[in-house]
Amino acid sequence: MKLKTRMMLYIISSVTIIFILVTGYTINYSYKYAKDSANHIATLASIQRAQEIEKELNQAMAIARSLAYVFESEGSISSLDRGRANQIMKDVLNRKEDFLGVWTCWEPDAFDGNDSEFINVKGHDSTGRFIPYWHRVDEKIVLKPLLYYDIDGPDNYYLPSLRTGEEVVKDPYRYPIGDEEIYITSLVVPIFFNSKTVGVAGVDYSIHQLVEIATKENVYNSGELKLLSHNGMILSNDDLSSTEILEEAMFKTIEKEIVDKIKKGEVFSKYIFIEEKSEKALVTYVPIKIGDTKTPWSIVTIIPEKEILSEVNQMLFVTATISLLGIVFLVGLISYIARKIVAPIEQAIERAERIAKGDFSDTNNYIHKKDEIGKLEFALMNMEKKLKQSFEYINTQMSEIIKNSEELQEKDDELLLTNEKLRKTIFSLKEAKEEIEASQKYLIQYEKAKNLSIIVSGISHELKTPLGNAVTTISYFDRELNDFLNLAENNNITKRNLNEFTSTLSNTFKILTGNFTSALEIVESFKTIAIDQTSHKKKEFELCEYLNTLAHSLQTPLKKGNHQLIIQCNKFVLMNSYPGALSQVLTNLVFNSINHGFEDKVEGIIVISAQIDLDQVIITCSDNGRGIKQENLSKIYDAFYTTSEKKGGSGLGLQIVMNLVTMVLNGTIECESTEQEGTTFTFVIPNSVED
Repeated sequence: MKLKTRMMLYIISSVTIIFILVTGYTINYSYKYAKDSANHIATLASIQRAQEIEKELNQAMAIARSLAYVFESEGSISSLDRGRANQIMKDVLNRKEDFLGVWTCWEPDAFDGNDSEFINVKGHDSTGRFIPYWHRVDEKIVLKPLLYYDIDGPDNYYLPSLRTGEEVVKDPYRYPIGDEEIYITSLVVPIFFNSKTVGVAGVDYSIHQLVEIATKENVYNSGELKLLSHNGMILSNDDLSSTEILEEAMFKTIEKEIVDKIKKGEVFSKYIFIEEKSEKALVTYVPIKIGDTKTPWSIVTIIPEKEILSEVNQMLFVTATISLLGIVFLVGLISYIARKIVAPIEQAIERAERIAKGDFSDTNNYIHKKDEIGKLEFALMNMEKKLKQSFEYINTQMSEIIKNSEELQEKDDELLLTNEKLRKTIFSLKEAKEEIEASQKYLIQYEKAKNLSIIVSGISHELKTPLGNAVTTISYFDRELNDFLNLAENNNITKRNLNEFTSTLSNTFKILTGNFTSALEIVESFKTIAIDQTSHKKKEFELCEYLNTLAHSLQTPLKKGNHQLIIQCNKFVLMNSYPGALSQVLTNLVFNSINHGFEDKVEGIIVISAQIDLDQVIITCSDNGRGIKQENLSKIYDAFYTTSEKKGGSGLGLQIVMNLVTMVLNGTIECESTEQEGTTFTFVIPNSVED
């Protein structure tokens, strides 16, 4: 690929990537800003409408509450006559032109006990109960008896408040007003007498009137505001005769979480796909809390997402167009600049090719420019002159080189002989190295076997005591058994003889059990350590228990000098590692302390401690022996280094320790020592070694 093409490709690619990143960030930010703004506007609009409707309905609830208080405060129910009560309700309806109706409904004979005197009187039905309904029909105020008050069901406006004794706002229901049925809502307050609910007082609102308040202004161009009752009925002036149920119509895919929030009266917004309109929209819910009721309504704002993002999409189109035009312009500009830069370089290439062919005929012709290209041409010119001089010098020297070639040939023959001698020497050194490595492996195995043989010797010594005691006990019991059998043959066994023999038998079994158990523990301890040290297999084991087992197997070599081995490990530490390698390391360190640290000392103390640190285990092995000289600390891990050659030391003990810690246990090891105070080895290994 030519330089010009590469320059254009690199620059255009970089600029295009920058354009894409900047444009992408701008669009993403614009989308987020547009959605946040729409959410803010929708919430504010919903809150404003909710406050207006809340004011209207709370005012109506306050009037209903006042009527209930008036009816209760007359002292006794019989002291308030029906005519006065009707006049109060009619006056209220005259003053409140927004109200559709004002009413009260009482239990049989609960108002004044005279229901039988008012059967089918105006404002009463065939029961004579006090059930007046003052309401507007064609801008006139008329009195009719309440209908359907005794029919239980979801549209009953009387029984819910009567039964619960609480204020109620009824979900929209149909009720005949004049010659037609319309959707209304009732705000109902219970009336109490002697702590008993005897009736209710209510105020009615036309749903059409509430919907007009909720939908008097749109949000954005096509955004909608709707009134949502507590039971999920969406109220709109489009067609009040065919209201829609929330879960069954325009929000068929709404989550249960949203329905629960609506019924709890929470303010929230969410983007929802509206199947009826086949589009996604921002839906905002703001609660309308009415009096002391527990059934809040909501104002719902619905704004299509495409309208929210319309300006952003337009900006995206403009940005993309400008970016495309900018890239086209840059392509032309970069192409022009590349030609200006590359043309002199091509001339310099021609000069270099001519020089490469040995043509030095044009050493003074170059581009007179003060930029980098001019400097390049000037440098090529100087190089050409110097190459010409060098070429002439080389020709002169070639003749001398040819003369010396015979001498070089002789030297080459000598070098070949020397090289053959070196090859034989290297081969001999390689064989010597292999012999040394084999010897080293043998010595390492010898070191392991030597340590294990010492442990075996100690185990044998330890077994003598329990097994010797067992033999002595069996001999004693044999004599007692013969005496008892002699008495049995002569029929001279007494109860005392039997008790004494039984006691002897019991004690014998106790002594034998104790001694055999001790011997078994010693053998098991040796078996665990011996198998682990010879197999080096990875397995799970509990560290503290394993350290105590190891300490038990090392008691015999420790007892020779009356030394003491202390294990400090109190926590449960489960490891997945190589117990054989770990026991070999600690065994070598203990023997190192016994053979070197306690060389001229008795009653030495060795402390092995272990602690967990996250996913690592830190183990220290320290003694109070004679320590190591500072000048020898850097050599202790070297192969065959020992200060006890005369005593049979191999010099591989600590090198084995280092190799096992670093290569098998995947850890690190450090040594600190002070002369006449002691030595401490600290190694850190992972709690679980990876395969």
